[in-house]
Parts: sequence; structure tokens; C-alpha cells
Amino acid sequence: CLSEVMDLAGLEEILRKLRSGEIRATPRELREPSAAARSILAAHPYSFLDPAPLEERRARAATYSGHLAPAELRQLSCADPEAVRRVQDEAWPDPEDPDQMEDALLLLGFLTRREVREGRPEHLGGAGQRLARCWKELLQKLAKAGRAAAFRPQPNESDFLWISPAWFAHWNALFPQGEIVLGEKTPRPDTPSLEPDFALREILRGRLQGLGPVSATVLGHPLALSADRLLPALSALEAEGFLFRGRWLSGEDEEQWCSRGLLARIHRYGQERYRRSIRPASASDFLRFLLHWLKLAPEERMAGPESLVPILTLLEGVSAPPETWEQELLPARIEGYDPAWLERVCLDGRFFWHRLRRPHEEGRTARLTASSSVAILPRGSLPLWMAREASARGELSHRAEAVLSYLQAHGPSFFSDIQEGCGLLRGETVEGLAELSGSGFARSDGFSGLRLFLPERERRKAQHAPAGRWSLIPSLPALGDEERAEAIARVLLRRYGIVFRALLAREEALPPWWRLLAAYRRLEARGEIRGGRFVAGFSGEQFALPEAAAALWKIREQPTPDGWISVCGADPANLIGIVTPGERLPALAGNRLLYRDGEPVAVLQSGKSRFLCPLGSHEEWEATKRLLRRADAPSAASHGMCPTSRLPSP
Repeated sequence: CLSEVMDLAGLEEILRKLRSGEIRATPRELREPSAAARSILAAHPYSFLDPAPLEERRARAATYSGHLAPAELRQLSCADPEAVRRVQDEAWPDPEDPDQMEDALLLLGFLTRREVREGRPEHLGGAGQRLARCWKELLQKLAKAGRAAAFRPQPNESDFLWISPAWFAHWNALFPQGEIVLGEKTPRPDTPSLEPDFALREILRGRLQGLGPVSATVLGHPLALSADRLLPALSALEAEGFLFRGRWLSGEDEEQWCSRGLLARIHRYGQERYRRSIRPASASDFLRFLLHWLKLAPEERMAGPESLVPILTLLEGVSAPPETWEQELLPARIEGYDPAWLERVCLDGRFFWHRLRRPHEEGRTARLTASSSVAILPRGSLPLWMAREASARGELSHRAEAVLSYLQAHGPSFFSDIQEGCGLLRGETVEGLAELSGSGFARSDGFSGLRLFLPERERRKAQHAPAGRWSLIPSLPALGDEERAEAIARVLLRRYGIVFRALLAREEALPPWWRLLAAYRRLEARGEIRGGRFVAGFSGEQFALPEAAAALWKIREQPTPDGWISVCGADPANLIGIVTPGERLPALAGNRLLYRDGEPVAVLQSGKSRFLCPLGSHEEWEATKRLLRRADAPSAASHGMCPTSRLPSP
């Protein structure tokens, strides 16, 4: 009898003895598996992915006892039915507008007529947890706009599938006799020629991202393809590590296939269900958590110059005017904030400011002004945030062209050198730099370089000249779509802790949600993040950092404190109308929002305050004082930044 627990050296020794004949292997049919074999049968490949300590895993493996018939042994590998249903519901899209409907087509590859009519996977029928919902109107709108099409695989068939034009090449390769019956009928001129096996493999890859465990027969039914025809493509995906095969559904004779990410989630849900019942938090609890996570709660605020780096890392990708950074975003999170700290980290090369181009600004010049929004990014992150910008610049003025030529010839230069070398007046040099900065072609070393674009009267009040040199932003190779999506997915997780589609409604310069979704599923499959329903009231998949999920549960269990927190309209914590009901508050520096215990109670918009819920007279007075109170930034004026406009007193 051999010990079931051994190290690698012991395993190698046993294998050598088996090969040499010193140990004879005799097969025996037993009534039940050994402890080690049982854990492999029950957990499939996840025995080694179990996050429990080694001692606990060994104890669980050794505590099994009893005698099971062979038919019952097959049930050891079955997944928790509740976990399977939950993942099926989360993975299947739930579009609410044409854009989300297009994302669903791009993700899944195709939809059947029944799925469009009921809004749920065809093979689940009425067994799914989701109510029937017709998507026909959304798809017809997309078809009229050339963003969706009805495809008939065989000319003699009456049934058809809804597909995205982006998948035309795959469907033409798989079904050469197929035809478009509704939508754009002419393939795009740049449509490549694909091999049928490759096309089938990619169509199945997309389809399986929206389903849980499913058999090859069920997968092939909408395509009128047999299980044998699908087997080579499924085996290729299995060899890539994208799929697993097994028997996870009770009562099914045929083995099933499931994507790695969804299967990992099913496995984890089944393991954790008996440990902790995950109850989604309410929107107010989520906002309480978010105010702590974003370092806006009084007990979470940081202090000292060394706190600036983690705060700027937290706010990577946020765009706001320079004065809003100096007087709102940073002072709200750092006690005793001094603008000289930001200037120092910029001149040290650890961070830099950059104008993030919006989609409607691509391909044309945009002049940078004192009210223009800029982002403060970590050094080395430029390719990530330049990926959406157009490669061709718009037409520049002669002043901007002169400054551009000078910087190309002389490299980083001080303002006075640029003015003298170009033979321009001071105002003309400022205009040239404003064009280049607004278009994303130039920037200064220091954050105080933005002081150059203040109005003349404010510029004269500055006690010091703008520091640092001006230089052209280097041309760097753009990141691939998947690489960029994963990097930005990490940025959003770092900022919010918990991410779902509705939360990103105000974000700009992001990849489409379906790309972020694929990135989050990859991170979840690696065990870096968790997927699930963390916040109630929002459809679609949600993802969280493990420490963020733990913090949300902790805040949910704590008694609600009587706390007031006032935030700027340009702050990422301005989520009224997104996480909570009501109208959105425009993300402008002059607007403000007041939270109490995670609930928005008052807003300041266009200089006028408005209460969102009934308050007593004393509470109204307290809310008004807190709403109108600015973040304390006494040193902003001393460093020459534009002072914020005065607000009315309560």
C-alpha cells in the first residue's frame, strides 16, 4: 500500500520503480474511490486551485466515508445546481438599449429567433431564472442602422439567426450558401477569407461565454450541426485552456462543455455557498463603501506629502480642470494638502498631466484653456490613454506650427527660449502651446505650466513664473485591444473596488464594455478578482477586488453612521442618477453634491441649492452649510492657480 501524500521526489521514485518493474501495478475495481481519487473526481481540475490552506484540504479529503454505488459516484462531480443557475443568469446579456444589444451580438456571435423573442438561452426554455423579454425591436433598429443582420445558414430553411456584421467573415466561411435576409447584404470590402474550422471555433468561443455547462448536441442545434462536427473545434478550445469538459449537470448522460472563467465561478459559488450567503448590498450601502474607498470619508483621509502618490494612483484616468484638482479632488482626500506636493511629483517624473481626447474631438485641434479638463497619470501609462486618439492631427495655426517645429528641432525647452526662438510675441507663443497641449501633442514638466493658460489678470497675480520645460509628447506604439482593455479594467477596479456597467456611465475614453467584460472574466479565471452580484438593482455581471468585497460586507454589517460628505460635481463619487434614482448632476467643478449615510440629500447646481429629500429646519441649515463649504486649499492661491468662484453663503 502506497501513501497517498508524498512529495515530488517520492512520486518520481515510484514512477521509476513502476517503469523498471520493481513495483507491479494490478488494476482492481473498487466500490468507492480512495480519498485522493475522490477529491479529483469531485473537484475535477480544481483540486489544486482550492484557496483553502493545505491542512484543511487534506482534512476534507480524508473525512469522506461511506459506500456508494457506481451510479452515485458519477454525481460526485456534479456542480451545485444553484451555482450553475446563478452563473447562467449572470453570463447571459441583458441589453436595455441598441448599444447594449450590439455588444451582446458581438459577445455571443449569434442569437436565435426564440432567444430574441424570450431574452434567454434557447436550451433553458422556461427553466431559467430570467423573465421573458423580447429583443426584436432593438435588433430591428440595429438592422436599419447596418449594425445587425438576419442570416439564414441554408437557402432552403425558413429559420434564421441574428448576427453582427463584424461576424460576416465567420458565417460566410462556415455556411458559404447562407444569405442575409434582413440588414446589410453586402459584406465589407475588408472582410478576410477564413477557414471553416477556424470560423466554427471562434463562433463557439463567443457563444460559450454567455452559457454555463452545455452539451455539444445543444450547442450544435441552432446551427443544424451534429455533435461530431463540433467536437474538433471544442477540442481545440480545450487544448487552448479556454474550455473544460465534464459532467456537472445532474441527470445528463452527455458530457458538457464550459468556459474556464464561468466554470471557475460555478466552482467557487458552490464552495462558498455553505460558508457565506452573499446578499447583495443596497445602493446606499455601496455608496457608503465607495466614499470610504475613494478616501472621502473623514476617517479615511490621508495626510502628508507621501500620501499624494497613492491618491493620484487611485484617481488615474479622472479628468478635471487644474483648479479642481488643486482645490477639490486632492484636498478632499489629503489633510493639509499643499499644491507644491503635486508640482514636486510632476517635476520628479513620477506623474504627468495629459489632455485626454474625447471621441468627438479626435482628428481636430482643441485649444487648452484654464477650464479644460486634464488627467494626472503615472509615468509609463501614456500608451494606455493615447490608444483612442486619432493618429492624424487636425490643422494647426501658423503659431502652433512654429512652436511645433522649434520643439522638434531643439527638444524640451523653457517658455522664454521657445518665444525667442520662434520670434513670436508672448501671447502668440501661449496660443501655440495651448493648441499643441489641447490636441495632445505637447505638455510641460510641471503641473504649474498650466498656469500659462490662465486669463491675463489671474496670470499677473501669480507670484512665480510657470516652472518646468515644454516638450513634445513622444509617439509610442499603441497597445493591442485586449492588452489595453485589461489595463484599463485594472484601473477601474483600483478606483471603484467594485465595477459593473452602470457604474461607468460617465467614464470617457474607455474600451467598449464587452471588451472590459472579457478582461474581467480573464482576471476572475486567474483568481485575481471575484465575480458575482455585489450590489442589488443592477443587471449584468459585477466584479470586485477581494479586499473591496470584504470591505463592502463589513460596512453593510456596521450600523449606519450619521455622517455628511460633500463632493465636487467633477469627482468620480458624483453618482447621483447612476447608482441612485433621480436626475444626474452634471460633472462640472461648480456643482456640488451632499451625501448623508450614503444617500444624496442636496445638490448645488448653477449656484442654486436644492434638497432631494425632506429635512427638518435644523437639518436643512446643517446641510446647506456643508454643501456650500469648499475644500480647504489655503495655499492654492499662493501657488498661482486660478481661485475658485465664490459660492453664496447659506
